[in-house]
Amino acid sequence: MIRALYCWVRQLALVAWESLVVVFFMKVLGPRLVGADHPWVTGLKGNGEPIWHDNLVYRSPSSATLEDDRAIVRKVGTFLCRMVARSVPAEEIAHGPKRRMPHAVAYIHGAVHHNGAFLVFEDIPDLLAHVTDRRFRRALLRFGRLERREVTLVLRTRRVDPTAYAYCIGCLRGQLPWFSNGNGPTGKPVLWGNAAPYPVINLINGAWMADLWQLFRTGVAPTRPPAQGDAFVGPFGAGRRHFTFGDRLSAWLQYQDIRARGFKGQLVFTHRKLIEPQRVLEYREAGGWGRWVGCHEVPNPLRTLAREVEERQDSLSIIVPALNEAHRIGRCLGAARAALPSAELIVVDGGSSDDTVRVASRHGARVVVAPAGRGGQCRAGAQVAGGDVLFFLHADCIVGEGAATAIAARFADPRTRFGKLRLTYAEPGPLYAVLNRAARADHYLANTGDHGIVVRREFYDAIGGIPPLRWFEDMAFFRNARRHARLAVIDAPLYVSARRLKANGAVRQLALNTVVMTAFALGACPERLGAIYARTRREPGPNRHCTRPASVVGCTLWPGPIQTRASRPM
Repeated sequence: MIRALYCWVRQLALVAWESLVVVFFMKVLGPRLVGADHPWVTGLKGNGEPIWHDNLVYRSPSSATLEDDRAIVRKVGTFLCRMVARSVPAEEIAHGPKRRMPHAVAYIHGAVHHNGAFLVFEDIPDLLAHVTDRRFRRALLRFGRLERREVTLVLRTRRVDPTAYAYCIGCLRGQLPWFSNGNGPTGKPVLWGNAAPYPVINLINGAWMADLWQLFRTGVAPTRPPAQGDAFVGPFGAGRRHFTFGDRLSAWLQYQDIRARGFKGQLVFTHRKLIEPQRVLEYREAGGWGRWVGCHEVPNPLRTLAREVEERQDSLSIIVPALNEAHRIGRCLGAARAALPSAELIVVDGGSSDDTVRVASRHGARVVVAPAGRGGQCRAGAQVAGGDVLFFLHADCIVGEGAATAIAARFADPRTRFGKLRLTYAEPGPLYAVLNRAARADHYLANTGDHGIVVRREFYDAIGGIPPLRWFEDMAFFRNARRHARLAVIDAPLYVSARRLKANGAVRQLALNTVVMTAFALGACPERLGAIYARTRREPGPNRHCTRPASVVGCTLWPGPIQTRASRPM
């Protein structure tokens, strides 16, 4: 976030200065400063060969050959040459095509293609993996500082999604202090972009100003020797290959800026009514200023997130272990169904003697029967669940509103492996406010099943799942999972009952919780501790190793250690 703010501030300052320079050159630079045979117009060197091949300084690993990439760069360079050639004639032809931009802006294209540098990537994910790679970013900035050239990023893939293309530009503007201008073969221009034979993103760093200043002073457009790509010593591409909420927000804010420009749209320095008179009626029918835009619409990132929620909810499975919870499970399932309407709902009954099964069936849950013991019940529910994300929920917990959006937002990032919701006591009072705040911490005392366990299915399988313990299966799972991945705190409330705190006294109950949980963390027998915690005699459970009633420390946690699949990607 700090990097994005720094880059945005640098870009605003750079764009403001460049705009003033463009306005100055618009007044002093006229047509025919370059002839039809000038290298800025032809793109050729003195020996008649294209200059762009020499300025191809980096190619991402691909099956494409060098000649393929040179052909792509040649098409992009030829396109830019045509932009410069529009300022070769002296006057506009009344019955001919209007110039799309002033002469000064046309000359900028010459500085970009002839005196700049080209970098070629496979597709948008490949470009993201490079630009978010710290080593590649440093190499790119070092190249721009030493060579003082405009940089052009080219994609080999011609067919790109316009929305993803806009998000890619938003990512670049949050990673680099240079202004990013996208051009490509899309149905409508993307942000400030124009048509181009291949998807192209120009990283405008201001190096063109020196070339135009020399053109103004001497009347001769400068040409530079070939670029040196010594800064790009790989391998690169270790960054992320997905968009973040910040990338989407950046693209959407830029789109709103374009809308605010009215009929100018993305044509900053051009009177659009003169070059596109056929669209004046379209502009008026749309409602005029602020209601018409001539580029591809970038969706609101919050609405995009809501659509992702709908797409991902079918892959979410809610698993509720229960035993004689008929008087509480109805509220739990009703709230879960309301907050996550498309999720698979599974209740694992441990042999209830009340109406738990009937209540669960009435709420549309799939009922699975397993031996009593919360750990074993969770494992049984996970075996039949079909979701990509598993949500283990206690029967006395109530899922709050916004859980669907929050879970989808966190698990949209593939680096998120598992997480918990915000445990919340609905009771008023300063004590409960402090407990609600402390429950958000990533600490063994704050990582329990009352927070809910949300875990990606492949990660759950890779670490062996929830251990088959009657007691403290949640703490054992969190402890094992934290050895392999970072815990994500999901910004959604999960309401729990404070009945035990009220019945036993808050201070006394909290002290008991701390002692028992600390003892378990130090290796105490979970069955023995569970009996102490419940203040009842120890009941037989799935842990066959708890055979020392007089001993607290030294009990095996579960039959056999969890086997981590080291060969499976985490």
